[in-house]
Amino acid sequence: MLAIKLAKPWDKLRRRQAMLLNLPKNPAKSVSHQAGQAMGQAQEKASNTTQSAKESCQEAGQQMQEKAQGAADAVKDTVGANK
Repeated sequence: MLAIKLAKPWDKLRRRQAMLLNLPKNPAKSVSHQAGQAMGQAQEKASNTTQSAKESCQEAGQQMQEKAQGAADAVKDTVGANK
């Protein structure tokens, strides 16, 4: 009976230590999981950056096309070819 009473406080202490340190049950799995998450986040960020760059280039191209059309119209107006 005495041995059981002594074992319980040690178990409580171990559980408290584990909670305070927040140690995973399987550290290798935890590190692998964190690495996988980091890789997924990096891939998502790269994809978002690529999409943003593509949209910016498309917008810039559209603006250039509109300006070129405006310049062509201005030249036509100047020489009287737009009548």
